[in-house]
Amino acid sequence: MGGEDEVAEDDKAHQRREEGCRREEAIRSLLKRHDDKRLTIGAVEEIAQELGVSRSTMYRLITAYRAKGTVSSVEPPAQGRRKDTLVLDAKREKLIASTIHEIYLKPERPTMTYLIEQVRARCAQKGLPLPDRRTIKARVDRIDRRTVLTIRANGDRRRKRRLTVLDNHEFRQSTR
Repeated sequence: MGGEDEVAEDDKAHQRREEGCRREEAIRSLLKRHDDKRLTIGAVEEIAQELGVSRSTMYRLITAYRAKGTVSSVEPPAQGRRKDTLVLDAKREKLIASTIHEIYLKPERPTMTYLIEQVRARCAQKGLPLPDRRTIKARVDRIDRRTVLTIRANGDRRRKRRLTVLDNHEFRQSTR
């Protein structure tokens, strides 16, 4: 599932780059035709129509190109939210984080489905809107794998130590 998202994102980036190259070529030829002379409204309007942008956008692109002179300066911006943008309110973020810590980061390695059910149950209990499963999975995916393994390993050691203490205690009690 993650691989498809990466391919789609690569394709979108490639399309933005191609559009940037097309814009850069059109702007470069426009500026070359007019040398150091002022650009005419008609010439700018013509290129704007060719590129499918408004005249005011065309002027912004020309300004950006003159400032940097690179394809990336005239590429269309990426659409949508930036990666790792959080849009939930603080209460739900805190609830998700605490549930992940209490349930998912345990040596027993509960399933993602169980974690999602628990997060939703806690949200419902507090009267908060239920987060989507992808939101919860995204929060889990942001945790470094080494951190997960370390926390789970430490939990295993603590549990084994606790069981050993209990076993010794039961042994002592039974020998009396």
